[in-house]
Amino acid sequence: MDVALNTRIVLARRPMGDPSPADFEFTQAPAPVPAEGELLLRTRLLSIDACARARARDTSFMGERMDVGEVMRCNTVAQVVRSRHPAFRPGDIVLAHTGWQDYDVVHGSQVKRKLYERVAPWSTALGVYGVYGFVAWSAMTRATPPRAGQTVLVGSATGPTGATAGQLAKLRGARVVGVTSSAEKCRWLLDEAGFDAAIDSRAPGFGEALREACPDGVDLFVPGLDYRVFDAALPLLNIGARLPVWGMTMYQTEDAGELAQDRMAGLMAAMVTKRLDVRAYNAAHDFTQLAPESICDPDFIADMGMLLRSGQLRYREEFVDGLENAPAALEAVLRGGNFGKLVVRVA
Repeated sequence: MDVALNTRIVLARRPMGDPSPADFEFTQAPAPVPAEGELLLRTRLLSIDACARARARDTSFMGERMDVGEVMRCNTVAQVVRSRHPAFRPGDIVLAHTGWQDYDVVHGSQVKRKLYERVAPWSTALGVYGVYGFVAWSAMTRATPPRAGQTVLVGSATGPTGATAGQLAKLRGARVVGVTSSAEKCRWLLDEAGFDAAIDSRAPGFGEALREACPDGVDLFVPGLDYRVFDAALPLLNIGARLPVWGMTMYQTEDAGELAQDRMAGLMAAMVTKRLDVRAYNAAHDFTQLAPESICDPDFIADMGMLLRSGQLRYREEFVDGLENAPAALEAVLRGGNFGKLVVRVA
């Protein structure tokens, strides 16, 4: 297959605040040619992630540096166009990290895994069956597994990580309370995801509503991205409550143009007085570094595949069409304008 040009979206300048479409530019270059052991991939779907803000601003705590002029990287679902690696054939659909561009060349060892639509729709590899689901699964099965009868509080509960974590906690017999940002999202948590209670963080009286939803306190808190939830939840944590922590996006949330204040002192005080078990783990990094022969974590693939095929695990996705709309889609995610995992359909 002859490919003439590769359309790419690159960072044009460091954003002062949240990235906007004006911070990116479109470029075109000849499509790359694979060398021995490499694949030419055509991007089909790309993931829109809030962590792109930190990469664009060069403030990522995980050291994911992005230079001006570089393609915005993200996890993608891509199709093999040409293969010079024995494990892949043209037409294979794979989970890769090609970013905001039509084509890319990667070494076969950098492909995360092949995707099979008979197990789950390809798009789920960017959300519930990808890194977001892996983070939730790691917390609920390994880092901080809940016990039957405990109260689990989930922030950002309609996002792919929060929704998955809450449902996995329910399957373990926990009582699950979710916090989200609209009445519509609350209804989805109750009617589709099976949460026991759902609270709108933007509604009047949010703090009181959260206390009423957690009459016996909170045994396990999945913080999410909204620092207002963190503020309201901290006094409700029981002695010995557990917090799985895998990132710092919550502390980069902006409201009315002001960066959220540092909450470390309050957290440290609560850790001492309530003997909190703050369990740090780096599931997202572990996922992105997995070699293709591991096919991600085999237990994760098996567990989540079974739950998705059986319909026991519910998820939400939104789609935007066109590579050119990726910057606007990122802007929407940073405003909280999406409902579920936001995916751009490139082709």
